[in-house]
Amino acid sequence: MRHVAGGTSTFYLIGGRRNRPTLAYTPSTGAGATVAPHPRLSGGLHHMQCVSYGGLIYIVAAWTGGYPREQLLPRVITYDPAADAWDMNGDVIPDAHNRGGAAVVVHDGALYIAGGNVGGHGGHSRSSTLLTRYVPSAAGRPASWTALSRLPRVRDHVYGVVSRGRLVLAGGRDGARGFDAVPTAIDVYDFGRDAWRTLPGAALAVGRGAPVVAAIGDTVVVAGGEGNRRVWPATEILDMATERMVTPANPPVEMRRGRHASPAVVCAGAAYVAAGSGRQGGRPELTPGEVFSSGPRRRCVWAPWGGGAGTGAAAGGGAAEITWGLFLFTSVFC
Repeated sequence: MRHVAGGTSTFYLIGGRRNRPTLAYTPSTGAGATVAPHPRLSGGLHHMQCVSYGGLIYIVAAWTGGYPREQLLPRVITYDPAADAWDMNGDVIPDAHNRGGAAVVVHDGALYIAGGNVGGHGGHSRSSTLLTRYVPSAAGRPASWTALSRLPRVRDHVYGVVSRGRLVLAGGRDGARGFDAVPTAIDVYDFGRDAWRTLPGAALAVGRGAPVVAAIGDTVVVAGGEGNRRVWPATEILDMATERMVTPANPPVEMRRGRHASPAVVCAGAAYVAAGSGRQGGRPELTPGEVFSSGPRRRCVWAPWGGGAGTGAAAGGGAAEITWGLFLFTSVFC
């Protein structure tokens, strides 16, 4: 149902093209609800990675408007789950730091915005290597926007994660060059040293734009994504402790339904994915979600979500199982 939507724990499904409702889901109870929608924007609110900071959900690098010349946000947008209220008049986003389709993570009291794109889709747009540190304004303190060391390569349609205290970027694309300009290199940022490094011993087997990316323990899971006229169900796994790929080979681990443009929520050691698109481009928009889990004999976190296809042995043998199981937000999707 949702394409290019943002998610954050507790399980809020936000945005998408054409001004969609905001959905909330409580995994421990299975209860879902429709909460306050964001105020209407021309073409919706999309191409974003939402993050939770200070009790609010922040949207700092997004697009509005229609394909292929999407527009930028003038200000930071926040949602307050406790008040069920939106603030569309947050900090002004400086032109030098404004873009959509960027990775956004929270680390040590700040938001980090990596990559992104100005202009939308196609040769008229400009993909970015910018890394920004943003500290929101507070009582008596203005917002700060700081440019840090640039990415080793441009990336937009990208999601970021923090693993073992470092920012990890895997997947994405150079949107100015089209759907197929998809890097396979994995770049890691050291917050303390303000330095990037491309992992020498790990790379994606399949380059893909807008893949699912989740940090679970010391592993980073990359799945789905689009490029080369298809959507990929393939799942790849990076062990950040060894900086090596540990993707099971036989049988391969695949999503129940390949998808792109759907961020993951990690909860209780599993990664949950809702919505996204089932083909390269914007349609069909998907209703079912999926849950990824790995561990000794572990299939799913909660019983209502059944296991299914795509079980593989962990690299190096042993009894671990890695599974994509199917679930439906039956109480909030219709």
